[in-house]
Amino acid sequence: MDQKTDSEELARRFNEDEAVWRRYESRRRLRLRLGIESLLQDEILDQLDWIEAERECRQIWCVGGRLPNISPKKNPQITQRDPYRTK
Repeated sequence: MDQKTDSEELARRFNEDEAVWRRYESRRRLRLRLGIESLLQDEILDQLDWIEAERECRQIWCVGGRLPNISPKKNPQITQRDPYRTK
């Protein structure tokens, strides 16, 4: 790779990380503002907020390029499957 490609890749990664962080912060702030009581600890709720933010903001890259970010929220015909589930 040349230097231009490397700098473009670094900028893309930075922007993606920034989008995830902003989404995480907004989800966390909303949860704290609403004062939702839960049996789970705050650390676990924070981790769940982070996972959801990454799921919404991260792009999936493959050898041929970027795969579209398809989720059931955007396309109700698609259902999420647990890859570890046998049936």
